[in-house]
Amino acid sequence: MNTIAPTLVIVNPRAGGGIAHTVYRRVEHAISDAVGVSDVAFTEAPGHAILLAEEAAKAGRKWVLVCGGDGTVNEVINGLVRGAKPGSRPALCVLSGGTGGDLTRTLGTRSVREALRLLEAGQVRTIDLGKVTAQDVETDVPFTRHFINIASFGLGGLVDRHVHAFSALGSRGAYGVATLLSLWGWRNPLIQMEIQGEQTLDVEMRSVTVAIANGRYFGGGMCIAPDAILNDGLLDVTIVGDLRRRDLIRATSMLYGMDALSHPALVSRKGTKITAKSEDRVLLDIDGEPLGCLPATFEIIPDALQVVSA
Repeated sequence: MNTIAPTLVIVNPRAGGGIAHTVYRRVEHAISDAVGVSDVAFTEAPGHAILLAEEAAKAGRKWVLVCGGDGTVNEVINGLVRGAKPGSRPALCVLSGGTGGDLTRTLGTRSVREALRLLEAGQVRTIDLGKVTAQDVETDVPFTRHFINIASFGLGGLVDRHVHAFSALGSRGAYGVATLLSLWGWRNPLIQMEIQGEQTLDVEMRSVTVAIANGRYFGGGMCIAPDAILNDGLLDVTIVGDLRRRDLIRATSMLYGMDALSHPALVSRKGTKITAKSEDRVLLDIDGEPLGCLPATFEIIPDALQVVSA
């Protein structure tokens, strides 16, 4: 009788322009040293990682390792949620290899070797997940998607439609070029939001981007939510207000540096459920992937997943 390996490695060979595949080949022996016998599966198309992770959860695997970008990680966590009950999901270990790599900044696993060291030591923590219900861009049919890092809408959703074309420039370069391209003809949409938490806050304003954050970084290293904690039961809402193009460039530079949220046009709040709508067509970015548009509802799912973390 064949026994299933406790670990599945999911590799997106196209992530980061092929970087993820190269990373895996360099560390496949180190993975064996860390967790023993493992199986590997290469994704073949968008959505395939969801199916692979769902099968891994149903099979009762202990670990799922991901060698790919933030979008691949998003597919994996959605597969894990779909495939098993919260108490029996495999623990997740994120290896770098995509264009942005923003989640690994929050997890403290920017180095693949560091991630494997923590994996070998069994160092995991339980974190929250976000859940967004939004509309499909083409059909307007509602859908639900979980996210581990950040979901955003506005300019960020449009940038996501362009960024993968510039992955060869590296994370910050790709997002920088994609942002400049997206600004052509851009007009800040009028957003209506309700942020529910200890108190309910109603917001109506024109905004460049709104980030609904579980993690801290997006856009290839932009610290959009410096106070976000992965296991505090809250979503951090950062609103980038009605900035003109020239002011947006300055605010963006601050977010890539040490002055996160110090710009007066940036507003930060915390909540457990956020609803957003607009009369404009406002696109979503979910963990670095261009998925859906407003109207949308964002919720926190506490203690939803175990992940290898510093």
